[in-house]
Amino acid sequence: MSEGQHKSRDGGRRGRTGLVAVMIIALAGSVAATQWQLSVRNAPSTARTTSKGSSLSRLNSYALGLLLGGFRGPLVMMLWTTSESQKASRNLEDFDTKVEWIRLLQPEFDSVHIFQIWNKAYNVSVQMASLSNKYVTILDAIDYAERMSAERPDNINIIVAEAQVWSDKLGSAAEKFYYRPRVRAETSPHKLRMSVPKGDPAWRRVELDPMLDDQGMLLPELVKATREKPVTPKIDEGPTNFDDGAPMGFLRQFEPYPHGLSPFAIAFNLYKRAQLLQSVYNQRHAQLSDQVIDSRPPLTLKLWSEEEWELARRRELAAFGLEVPAERLDMEPASAGIGPGSKVVDDKALDEAIFSLKRSADLAAASYIEYQRHLTVYRGNVSTYRLHLDEMQAHIPLGAADAAYLRWCSGRSTDAAADKADAIKSYTLAMEKYALITLKFYFDDALLKQVLPGGVGRAGLDQIPIEQLPALRRATMVAAAQHGLQADAMAEDRQEYDAYMGRSETRLAILKHSK
Repeated sequence: MSEGQHKSRDGGRRGRTGLVAVMIIALAGSVAATQWQLSVRNAPSTARTTSKGSSLSRLNSYALGLLLGGFRGPLVMMLWTTSESQKASRNLEDFDTKVEWIRLLQPEFDSVHIFQIWNKAYNVSVQMASLSNKYVTILDAIDYAERMSAERPDNINIIVAEAQVWSDKLGSAAEKFYYRPRVRAETSPHKLRMSVPKGDPAWRRVELDPMLDDQGMLLPELVKATREKPVTPKIDEGPTNFDDGAPMGFLRQFEPYPHGLSPFAIAFNLYKRAQLLQSVYNQRHAQLSDQVIDSRPPLTLKLWSEEEWELARRRELAAFGLEVPAERLDMEPASAGIGPGSKVVDDKALDEAIFSLKRSADLAAASYIEYQRHLTVYRGNVSTYRLHLDEMQAHIPLGAADAAYLRWCSGRSTDAAADKADAIKSYTLAMEKYALITLKFYFDDALLKQVLPGGVGRAGLDQIPIEQLPALRRATMVAAAQHGLQADAMAEDRQEYDAYMGRSETRLAILKHSK
């Protein structure tokens, strides 16, 4: 070992020894005052002993502050310095203990808790070697947020910080292929794996607690209202715009959840609570603007809808024994040709696909309503979310068409003729909606001028009868092909919508040529 390494290790030992010394001095310096205070408090009852009441592991923030007195500030500074130094050097021994002490010593500072939730979920989790350990570390961040929410209920900063972990980390991170299924499985009924009882100092979360019963309904304690609706609320736009205090109250509208809860579902519930704390009770987030907070519920519903869509595609391919491509967009053409002659090899997967398609369409409709609500308050965001609105309007009929089509082609229909008619109608509408999106956002003005009738520009597309838009889109693509790739600079950005339209065209042809 080199001399520098010896010095580094010795320095670490001295730093840790110094921290222990400060803590011992702080405890010793205030023990007399604390014992006196506890003896006065316990004087009326001889049955209680100060030793039980003063257990350090059970002290709350107030008692800990009282115990440390004037040593609280220096101790906090040393805890911050050493914990961040350990994180930087990837030495996480006793890191969680120091973070917990910081939480207890600075309970009144929301910025501290926002940072520590983010710190655990991002900075610390990425240092873990396995996906399982990364996941457990992220759950630790969520537990931190839950502890703070218990101490400071209805705090917009804590609620948003937790929502970001569910949505951005468990729902959208690169490891989402691992996190999403685990969240769905663990929110469903299952036997908990606990080596020690919950509440024991040695206990640490390794999985989520179940949130659903055997029927896929939210557990009663998660949907039990704790407050009545005010007679004249500031904003009253329906039953989903009042927080009745139920921990998962905003998820009632989408019950049941036979395949578990999505991370986006839990994030939406939290973001909706934060939105109402801002709009009804005038709370303000310490770091994010009012517009950002208000836009999170519709955006999270959109992400949840897209997750259900992808899940449906995977289950649909599995139901018919087809290989599932790695990329989501590759699933569109891979499953498009499924028809009446295709053999179902997995009935459960087919049922799950049909359910998720309907759920995806319902979430798209809910997202559209939430976006409309947001834009009535923040009109300046219309240009920002115009595409999102159009996407949701197109996705609603596509999801409905796919569900009806699968029932029809698999023989699951109770009324095959009705499902076939619904699929034809919905695929046609979806193609019209996606044609509008591509013409409005993904073709150059020069190409549009060659094709659109009567000099109508991009802004006038909404005035053209929607049934004419697919033909205009095809004509625009022909014009683009004639002028080369340079004239169609947004062709790559348009691939997603081209895939949806190609799928719809394929299935319409199957429907129209089937008896």
